[in-house]
Amino acid sequence: MVYHPEFEKAGQQAGLQVWRIEKFDLVAVPKNLYGSFYTGDAYLILNTIKQRSGNLQYDLHFWLGDFCTQDESGAAAIFTVQMDDYLGGKPIQYREVQGHESKVLLGYFKAGLKYLKGGVASGFKHVVTNEVVMQRVLQVKGRRVVRATEVPVSWDSFNQGDCFILDLGSDIASSNIEKRNVSNASGDMAMSMVAAENPFSQSALESSDCFILDHGSDGKIFIWKGKEANLEERKAAMKAADEFIKKMGYPKHTQVQIMPEMGETPLFKQFFKNWRDKDQTEGLGVAYVSNSIAKLEKVPFDAATLHDSPAMSAQHGMVDGGNGEKQIWRIEGSDKLEVDPSTHGQFYGGDSYIILYNYHHGGRQGHIIYMWQGSDSSQDEIGASAILGAQLDDELGGGPVQVRVVQGKEPAHLMSLFGGQPMVVYKGGTSRDGGQSAPAGTRLFQVRSNSAGCTRAVEVDAVSSNLNSNDAFLLVTPGASFVWMGQGASDTEKNGTQQLCVILGVSSSELPEGGETDDFWEALGGKAAYRTSSRLRSKDKMDAHPPRLFACSNKTGNFIMTQEDLATDDVMILDTWDQVFVWIGNEAHEEEKTEAMASAVRYIETDPANRDRRTPIVKIKQGFEPPTFTGWFLGWDHEYWTSDPLERAMAELEL
Repeated sequence: MVYHPEFEKAGQQAGLQVWRIEKFDLVAVPKNLYGSFYTGDAYLILNTIKQRSGNLQYDLHFWLGDFCTQDESGAAAIFTVQMDDYLGGKPIQYREVQGHESKVLLGYFKAGLKYLKGGVASGFKHVVTNEVVMQRVLQVKGRRVVRATEVPVSWDSFNQGDCFILDLGSDIASSNIEKRNVSNASGDMAMSMVAAENPFSQSALESSDCFILDHGSDGKIFIWKGKEANLEERKAAMKAADEFIKKMGYPKHTQVQIMPEMGETPLFKQFFKNWRDKDQTEGLGVAYVSNSIAKLEKVPFDAATLHDSPAMSAQHGMVDGGNGEKQIWRIEGSDKLEVDPSTHGQFYGGDSYIILYNYHHGGRQGHIIYMWQGSDSSQDEIGASAILGAQLDDELGGGPVQVRVVQGKEPAHLMSLFGGQPMVVYKGGTSRDGGQSAPAGTRLFQVRSNSAGCTRAVEVDAVSSNLNSNDAFLLVTPGASFVWMGQGASDTEKNGTQQLCVILGVSSSELPEGGETDDFWEALGGKAAYRTSSRLRSKDKMDAHPPRLFACSNKTGNFIMTQEDLATDDVMILDTWDQVFVWIGNEAHEEEKTEAMASAVRYIETDPANRDRRTPIVKIKQGFEPPTFTGWFLGWDHEYWTSDPLERAMAELEL
């Protein structure tokens, strides 16, 4: 029997052991580095299980990296046979190849596998990375099994479809939620990674610099300006955010918030562990509430307790109940013109606006500057809104939080600013003097509320196919007006339509779904199929299982869905509980299209809620969406994809 010193340590007690082949020798890998494999090497992995009888069971694997030499591969096979012999021939042996590992092996590494460049022949040793100066980028792939592969340290290695980790040795940063430092100490503005702890440590925020907190996966970018940062850094904050959004490939509607030191909002603070405000006391002083960034349980909205619950504030997007003071300006050319307070809350798709909101939190006054950009607003006015918003920030001493808002992506807090009345968005047009066009004789408004009880009324085309059983609608005609109540509409949405009647100066009669009159259908061009289902008609089901939109690459669920969330180069899964839709974009890869249905089946089978495996799966293609699908999206536009995708993308990048 062949002997090796490592054999004496093998399989003596239950657990996992890993060795690497180094110059035809067997060398143990430190336990804290289990799961990391150099692609130029070969490894032995032994898993020992103690059975109830007291006997030991062995699973013995030899793993081959893509670039390991023939000699190393042969040595691994020989050591495997010798160790098997030493253990009395009891082990089950496995030959494993990088990227094609058995389920048994993958089960050992719950955190996934990490493939690192190089190997022992290149001088790479298994060491603790925090003890050396090194930099590397890991590309993370996988649905249920995560594999992290080292790629070149370059922006060219990043793409929007995958997750990446930048390993700086003593600091680790993730591109899902991360902080970045913005500095021009060298004379040129530059961005560098900062350790991401998720939740972060407040001590990482240095007063002499500006920082970007990247929560792009949820459509949000935060910029924190240190009070001692130089003027150039503070002025370049929004520009840095725009460049960062483009660099990361995030959509143009990504929300940007810029805030000064000591002016942090509850939304920002909830990403940090043990956040402490200046002069905050403990014990009988100011109460401190610690929350976890990963809290998943639903927190009911209660405006009276917002200041005591950052989790509620973050989950519902509310810094307060919206009762503070506000000013609103409309962008005209390169200037801003104050909007008459009597029309606050009414927005035109052809305009851009600046909203200044003043609130109090923790005994201090805060400011929020919302820059609302209409979908039909000119590029010049969109650019002017950003410039004028920055100027207003300077006038207020650099203290306000700045929020860029694209039409259709309004935050809950913005919707709450209008005294309990709905936020009204008119279809196109403008409110400027001399620019108004006469409204259409027949108009249809869709009213929908959010979890915080705020409503938004969006003008849509006046056709019956735009009705939705889950919402309330106001139909205005020259002769009469109707409030149409879908069976799934809430009382809040009903109240919103009544308030909308007051805003528009019309009186209406209420029609429940199923009780429509001939005049109602005639005003909408005739009766037609619209968005309805047992799910849309039920209030309780929507609360129990809110709809979730997923990309087949296993991206984060999206609870506020708009048509723009559907990526034309991807395959998406929309889960409405009673059925699962598979939406196929025209530019999706053939492999993604082929695997789409199988992905939906796996999604249902692996749902922790023990879903019925017979749940219907509906496969639909871009441009041919039925009302049962479009009903889950606010203000669906059937002409949205008729424009050239490349031209639309180029227009977005110019913003």
